[in-house]
Amino acid sequence: YTGNPLGCTVALANLDVFKKEKTLARLQPKIKTMARLLRPLRQLPNVGDIRQQGFIAAVELVEDKRTQKPYPLEARMGHRVAQEARRLGLVLRPLGHIMVLMPPLSTDTSTLERMITILHRAIATATASQ
Repeated sequence: YTGNPLGCTVALANLDVFKKEKTLARLQPKIKTMARLLRPLRQLPNVGDIRQQGFIAAVELVEDKRTQKPYPLEARMGHRVAQEARRLGLVLRPLGHIMVLMPPLSTDTSTLERMITILHRAIATATASQ
């Protein structure tokens, strides 16, 4: 927080809340739920890989699943999936052809289910129209 006293005070208060509410310990079941909910995306014909680290996931879109050939950048497939997800009510950030899912730590299970359902639909819709 570069020495900003207000920013440092807020950061310390945030750490107190994490400790008091056991935020990280309570996150472990959500991490497992996220992994379980992401599994069906592997069946989509244009999902090459799904990587997860804690409560962050990356879904890699590929043009050819068998060869793992990525989409050409000019296809803007990540952008197209993000636009479709936004139309369905979910804001995502693509990094090229990789969809990043990084929900707030406070996300409940039903919201997480809805997010991943929308991501699934967005990938299916955007890749079908290629």
